[in-house]
Amino acid sequence: MNGRSSREPPGKLTALLLIAGSFIPLLFLHWVVADYIDSRLSREWPMTTVSRIEAAVVKGHGRSSGRYFLEVVYRYQVVDQEFVGSRLAFGDRWSGDEHELQAMAAGMTVGIPVRYDPTSPQSSVLLPGRLSPGFLSHGPPFLIGFLFFFSMGIFLYRRAAKGNVVSV
Repeated sequence: MNGRSSREPPGKLTALLLIAGSFIPLLFLHWVVADYIDSRLSREWPMTTVSRIEAAVVKGHGRSSGRYFLEVVYRYQVVDQEFVGSRLAFGDRWSGDEHELQAMAAGMTVGIPVRYDPTSPQSSVLLPGRLSPGFLSHGPPFLIGFLFFFSMGIFLYRRAAKGNVVSV
């Protein structure tokens, strides 16, 4: 026995792991919900047309190696002010099959509609109401992180409650 009473609160490390295990997935959830809500709201945003657009299919590098992405940069005008946008849809970059993305890029021409946020016209989207195909691709790493931190916190809490661990 290390001299600790089993009634003493668990150590600071245990509390930190429990907090981190809860906080990280809440941040992820906030990001997912915010993009989802914005995608739905964007269907009602005012519309204008694209005055200039560049669309290209690019090959990913590093962790994205072997994947293809559609990148766009477009210009649009709202009440005599020009803005530059690059959002195709809400969520991550638009990824997919190289040939499908090439066909999609070919359809990105001057005059296509763009929706913009009336409260912040510099925020715009070409595909309102849509989420990118890889929208939830970051979910598994966050879930694993959550499970790791939370389970380590529970493990340390139980050990501390039995008096087998010295608080940090």
